[in-house]
Amino acid sequence: MYGGGRYQGGGMGGYGNTGGYENRYGGNTVGVGYNGNTGGGTGGSMDGYMGGGSGGNSGRGGRQPSTCDTCGKPGHYSRECWMRRGRQDDNELEEIRQQHRTMTQERREAEEKRRVEEQRRLQEENERRREQDMVRRTEEIRLQLEAGLEEKWRQQTKQAVEAAAAAKAKAEEARARAEEAHAKAEEARARFEMSRIEKTRKCTHKVRETPASTSRKRARKYESEDMTSEDSEIEGDSTDSDEELRKMIERLKKEKRTRRSEKRERSKKREKITYEKTPIKTPEKKQSTTERGECSKGKRQTRRNREGMDDMLRNTNDIGAGFEEPWDEYNQSRGSPRTGGLRFDIPRGGDDTREEEPKTPMENGYKGLTAKCSREGIIDYCLSTQKILSSKKATMLRKVWQKKGIRYTRKPEIIDVLAREQVKLAYEGFAGLEAQGGEEERVEVNLGEDITGTEKRGTRSSVQTAPARIQWLTKYLVRSEITTNMLDLKEAGVYIVASPWSKKVYVGSTIRSTMQRWREHLSNADTEVIGSSPKLYRWMRHYGLGNFVIIPIRHANGEDDRAFERHLIQDFSPSLNTSNTNCREDGKTRSKRKGRRERKRLKTRRREKVKSTVTFEEENVNKRRVSLLMWLEEASKKEAKCERRVTFHKGETWADGWRKIKKRFGMTKVRLNGRLNKLAAVRVELQQGVTVVFVGITKTTTTTAIYIQELRWMLKKPFLFKGLVSRTTN
Repeated sequence: MYGGGRYQGGGMGGYGNTGGYENRYGGNTVGVGYNGNTGGGTGGSMDGYMGGGSGGNSGRGGRQPSTCDTCGKPGHYSRECWMRRGRQDDNELEEIRQQHRTMTQERREAEEKRRVEEQRRLQEENERRREQDMVRRTEEIRLQLEAGLEEKWRQQTKQAVEAAAAAKAKAEEARARAEEAHAKAEEARARFEMSRIEKTRKCTHKVRETPASTSRKRARKYESEDMTSEDSEIEGDSTDSDEELRKMIERLKKEKRTRRSEKRERSKKREKITYEKTPIKTPEKKQSTTERGECSKGKRQTRRNREGMDDMLRNTNDIGAGFEEPWDEYNQSRGSPRTGGLRFDIPRGGDDTREEEPKTPMENGYKGLTAKCSREGIIDYCLSTQKILSSKKATMLRKVWQKKGIRYTRKPEIIDVLAREQVKLAYEGFAGLEAQGGEEERVEVNLGEDITGTEKRGTRSSVQTAPARIQWLTKYLVRSEITTNMLDLKEAGVYIVASPWSKKVYVGSTIRSTMQRWREHLSNADTEVIGSSPKLYRWMRHYGLGNFVIIPIRHANGEDDRAFERHLIQDFSPSLNTSNTNCREDGKTRSKRKGRRERKRLKTRRREKVKSTVTFEEENVNKRRVSLLMWLEEASKKEAKCERRVTFHKGETWADGWRKIKKRFGMTKVRLNGRLNKLAAVRVELQQGVTVVFVGITKTTTTTAIYIQELRWMLKKPFLFKGLVSRTTN
């Protein structure tokens, strides 16, 4: 049966036929009726007819249950069907939503920004207002203080003027009273002298007129009468003029001087008579206790050896400086030197056990100083002789040269020649001078002007380092390459403190003058302070301050000097240094047997080969440096990309260590003989001594940076770039 229209119930249905869709709009879906109880429905479009029947036993028509248009099953709609295909979202709607969200976010951010700006503006305004109030209050306080200070200053000035006037008045009054008292005292003294003289004259006159048999009682009576009469006369003469009083005072002074001169002449005559009557005794000759070749003058030994000031080397700076210093004022303020403490083969100070002998002058062909029979004594005598000659004036040295028949040139040259001749005179025939005379190396240096004042004297010293002399000190001098301008005690730099007796060495550096640092060492050792070098001061106290010398060896600048000091300490391990020793434990020594080559060298007494340090100097800079690492650091901070021409001098070892230089600046480009290379690859050429150009300075601080630099270098080289294929990622 056909169904009813829209919203219209259908009639009773009978057996229906099976229908289907047609063109989406047509088609009927008919259910199969059973006994006329089930009705069929007709499906169609949205506006079509939909029939439905309610069959069954109810027998009445009505609204049919919902049926899905997609699957045809009742109970749900098409939009809820699970068989519905997924539809695509509406992109336009999503864009609208996104735009709305963006606008909302922008509006919110603008409001937040406006709120923050308003808050900041209010805060700045409050700060400005507070600052203005503070400035105003500060200005008010300053004006009040100025007014108060001006008032106080006026009051103080007024009080000071009044006090000065009062003090001046008191001083004038006191001076007047003092002058008056002095005049009265002079007048009284003159009157007393006049009365005494008159009494003496009259008493003498009375005594001479009185016979010898007159009793003492009568003489005393006359004397008393004369005194009373004299007193009356003095009282009567009190009205004499001041002119007569002044003449009397002068006459009394003249008489007093005459009496003193007569007394002095009488004492001289008495001494002369006594001396003529006394027989002359010849002193007994004592047996000499000096060694062969030494001077006969016995020298008193104390801990600091300050009684004998002839040997200037033992008392101040031990290489030609510090002589003629104000020793008395310095030592009197410190007190007498102590004689306690440990001593090593040096007797304690005491009273002189030998009589004072006449000194032999150096100008008349004598030694003049103590000459010890040892190689250390030769060096000591040479330096002491040069110091004594340096302290003499040029006129005296010119006379000595004229006696020898030599033409006078300059004072430093005269001192060197005279010192050499004096050493030959003192040590003529000594075995130490004859051995290995051809291998001796002589370095002549100028120690600069060490005496300040109107008269400055230059000193020169000869440091002789021969194989038979100070072998353990030679390596320091060879490593530093001593030149004339380095050995100046008024300059800063690296220095060594050594003792030929204990063979102990200390290496240090200073930014002040070397002489000032040496005096500081002496002061610390003398006052028994710990200081920064306790081991050095302890040994100086044990062996004596005079047994240590200071030798300046190198100076460039502060950073380079510190680097060279660290290099010497780490390479040679001086026994008295306690810092920069690579955590070396003090007091622990190893009793390790020496190796075969070391034992052979000790038997044959061969010299130990000392490697020289590589030095360099930059163009237009006349200072040799040893620390390439420090120079590269300074250059990289100034300007890393400019070209610098540097000249390297021949050497075998690097002060900073080549491994450290290569690790930090190995990728730096250098131009050598027209070719561009890395700094890490030209070590051998630099040690031979060449001139290179640094084309920029590249500093690598980490391992990753080093790898990156190496990779860049390899990528710029075609043959290296092709070889990357065969390498691993590691």
